[in-house]
Amino acid sequence: MVGDVAELSFFASIFGCKWSKDPPKYLGFPLGGKPNEATMWDQMIDKCQNKLNGWRSMHLSYGAKLVLCKAVLCSMPTYLFSLFKAPTSVINDLEKIQKRFMWNGASESKRMALVEWKTCKAEIKAGGLGIHDLRSFNDAMLAKWLWRFAPERNSWWRELIEIKYPNPQSIWQTDRARNGFSH
Repeated sequence: MVGDVAELSFFASIFGCKWSKDPPKYLGFPLGGKPNEATMWDQMIDKCQNKLNGWRSMHLSYGAKLVLCKAVLCSMPTYLFSLFKAPTSVINDLEKIQKRFMWNGASESKRMALVEWKTCKAEIKAGGLGIHDLRSFNDAMLAKWLWRFAPERNSWWRELIEIKYPNPQSIWQTDRARNGFSH
């Protein structure tokens, strides 16, 4: 239920539901929360940190750490990145977790980074390690909605956007495609 509801415990008992002051969660993210607040992302950051605790990374090579970083740590926030613009502090926290794992592993001792993080995020062709730049990854995941907006004329989510943002000069307004794209 939304808002102040009188006799909430009564309604909960009728329907056999539990109730809590905390918002319900969907796929680990609180519904109705404000995604632009860093506190809403705390659970995602904790999940990434807890994932590291399960790995005995002090015995892993740098190559194994790189694979785990790219395959797991970079992919964990994908769902949330596809829906919300992450605050800069969240991106920084997630990258800090990745950096610490790559260079220190599970140990608390601080080791010197062997390569600058900017180089780690560069493409392999450019001499980097190919780790996702999380800000660019977040922007790309959000851009898919713009990509889908033009062809999905009758979708419910497009109708919702058009109602919420009726300004025809908005970024949601797209031109008709003139030429096909193929390789």
